[in-house]
Amino acid sequence: LANAIDLPNPDGRPLSSPSPLATDLHVYLDQLLQQRIEEQILELKRQAECDPLTGLRHRAAFEARIRDDISSTRKTTRPFLLVLFDLDRFKSVNDRYGHPAGDQLLVEMGELLRTFLPESDEAFRIGGDEFAILCRDPRPSVGKRMAEDLNIQLQTLAEGRGWIEAGRLSWGVAVYPDDLLDAGRAASSLPGALPGREDCLADEVEALIRLADQHLYQCKATRQPGSATSPLSDRLS
Repeated sequence: LANAIDLPNPDGRPLSSPSPLATDLHVYLDQLLQQRIEEQILELKRQAECDPLTGLRHRAAFEARIRDDISSTRKTTRPFLLVLFDLDRFKSVNDRYGHPAGDQLLVEMGELLRTFLPESDEAFRIGGDEFAILCRDPRPSVGKRMAEDLNIQLQTLAEGRGWIEAGRLSWGVAVYPDDLLDAGRAASSLPGALPGREDCLADEVEALIRLADQHLYQCKATRQPGSATSPLSDRLS
């Protein structure tokens, strides 16, 4: 046994040199401990970035991801698509069926987004009943079709639960960098849509979200979900 592990004498000196078995065991335990520590750090980071109700990443993580995507696009010139949407009658669900029903609707919306989206895309809960999707495919028609499909899924979910009021989405889409460039050319019709400092990352994040939000509220105003796509272009194919 003394040859297998490193035992000390009373004066602190080892009885023998560490055996190969003891050395291998120490290396294995060190690697296992490091792996467990890294897994715990990743899990804590995931929890810190996630909305506890839906399990989707929250608004701060969403804005950080947009900053990363804009930085990447500046280097690769590869555009991306932002889709914002909310539940038109969420307050009615809370008022009629109670807040637990509203919370359950949000939980099921989060699960729907996780199972519905391709692995390349990511969904976020950015407000009470507000959600965002970042898509690798930059075509507005893709975002429009995605929102229409989600609307159908929501209607099916709401009908199954008896939440008739919940079955509708409103959404808006914006493409980076195309729509920011278009907004710059149409600055007179969209005041403030494009920041004066085009090199400022935070301003571009804010401008892109603002554009998608404008399109969402245009959609909501028509009371016809999905009828309002980007008024800045006809890129729907």
